[in-house]
Amino acid sequence: MVTKNNHFRGKKKHSFYFKQENLNRLLDCDIIVCGDISYLWKIDLENYAVAAISDLKIMPLNGIHSQTLSMSYDLAYFNSGFMLVNLSYWRRYNLERRLLTFLKTHIVVFHDQDALNYVLKGKWFMLPPQACCLNMVLYKLLYFKTKKDFYEYRKNRKVIHFVSDLKPWHDLMCYPNKNLFISYLNLTPWADTFEPVGVMRCTHAYLRMLNIIVRNYYFRIIFKLLN
Repeated sequence: MVTKNNHFRGKKKHSFYFKQENLNRLLDCDIIVCGDISYLWKIDLENYAVAAISDLKIMPLNGIHSQTLSMSYDLAYFNSGFMLVNLSYWRRYNLERRLLTFLKTHIVVFHDQDALNYVLKGKWFMLPPQACCLNMVLYKLLYFKTKKDFYEYRKNRKVIHFVSDLKPWHDLMCYPNKNLFISYLNLTPWADTFEPVGVMRCTHAYLRMLNIIVRNYYFRIIFKLLN
């Protein structure tokens, strides 16, 4: 597993250890799988370390972040929350050692994700955005090559990643895709378990959700007109 020290995992160290298999899925704990993803195993990853979706267009965050990762302006930055990992490639090129070395020698922003993007430049297979939908995100920050990609992203969701700091287990109403998350949560020992949200944060959360919903609505209209 790859562990992170961020807003949804309390681990204090990074690790890049996988089971002894050729292909392995890696999913963050704020992800639900709600469709068939068997098609991933049909992808030829012989010359790639991982398959993943591109992250938001604003990544890397700034010039310093790009310099730390030695990423040129034309390179895409991938999201490590949902990956299909080619373990043969991983072992062949000793990626575990290279990733840990990077983390020990650089100041990172997004922990294992930064390390993966540094070490795997040009060696990751880009999945279409609909392979893993990013919840509570502005559509304009995502990469859609075709109208079909955008339609599939909205209507045929197989995987949903709750990337925002606001999570479906927070005690918030009208949270996008929360009902779907709860349907899975209720199958676990943590059914009906929610984290309280303070008044100020709750108010800010609803304003953010409203802002995203309205802006995505107008994006849909403009995207249809231009495509």
